[in-house]
Amino acid sequence: MKTTAHERDTVLAYLAAQLGDDPVLHLEKVAVERVGAVVHDDWDAHCRDSRWWAVSNPLNLYSQEDFKRPSAVRVRVRHALPGSRARATRKWFCPSGQHQTVVPRQRVVSPGVVRTARKRLACLPEGWLQ
Repeated sequence: MKTTAHERDTVLAYLAAQLGDDPVLHLEKVAVERVGAVVHDDWDAHCRDSRWWAVSNPLNLYSQEDFKRPSAVRVRVRHALPGSRARATRKWFCPSGQHQTVVPRQRVVSPGVVRTARKRLACLPEGWLQ
């Protein structure tokens, strides 16, 4: 799908800021969709340890463990809902600051998010996440 260097650089910079030590190995724009008056670009990001959907306007990440392509419509609905807390994420860091993970700001998170957090923060002692 056609994209500009500026669009690609913007998404790469966002991914680098959010994912830290998990470098992007492949980035591809896979869809452009309009929801009302807003155009959203969907990006497929392959990192060393994970895969993400990056959805624009506003730019945000969704784990591909949680949202496989056939159910990407759920990503679009979650992303486009105005005022949705699901759009917001926060970073968790290990005490040394060497490892981090991105977690959605919601009371209930999916098992995929928990698996990813445990994997990325494996330096923490067993049982830290309950």
